[in-house]
Amino acid sequence: MRGQSTIAPEVNDKLQNKDQAMADMALYDDLTSREREVLDLIAQGKSNQQIADELFITLKTVKTHVSNILAKLEVDDRTKAALYAVKHGKVSSQSNDIGE
Repeated sequence: MRGQSTIAPEVNDKLQNKDQAMADMALYDDLTSREREVLDLIAQGKSNQQIADELFITLKTVKTHVSNILAKLEVDDRTKAALYAVKHGKVSSQSNDIGE
């Protein structure tokens, strides 16, 4: 091949994975600090009402933040947003006290 270099498929895959990871982080960077707080609480399994109570904001405001988060992360639901946060290490170390 004249003037072209070939890249091993393994190297190409790693480069594509790195590009995807960087694009994913750019999505997270678009979130406001409050949206990041809400995403963290979603990832901890908190309901909208629990988030509202913890952050001292209205339920409507939480729903607005959740909608904005879904749009900015390009996901369809809060479960996928939570998975995004976990996958990218964006969940605080606070435990989720289920059943309280």
